[in-house]
This record gives sequence, C-alpha cells and structure tokens, in this order.
Amino acid sequence: SSLPNFKQNEFSVVRQHEEFIWLHDSFVENEDYAGYIV
Repeated sequence: SSLPNFKQNEFSVVRQHEEFIWLHDSFVENEDYAGYIV
C-alpha cells in the first residue's frame, strides 16, 4: 500500500477469534484454496 499509515516495514494488529472463523470458512468453501495453511 502507498498509504502513509503503512510506511513501516512491520506492524501488528489484534484480531478476534471470530475473524479467523470467517477466514477459515471462506477457504473451506472455495476449492481453489484446498491445501493452503494460514
């Protein structure tokens, strides 16, 4: 991204468990991502 907020090489964010459930479900429902580990 070229946004000023993302100029640092590294940064961290806090995520909630529910966000990973959504991500997991999105991968499970799409055969293009079969075998990917996040």
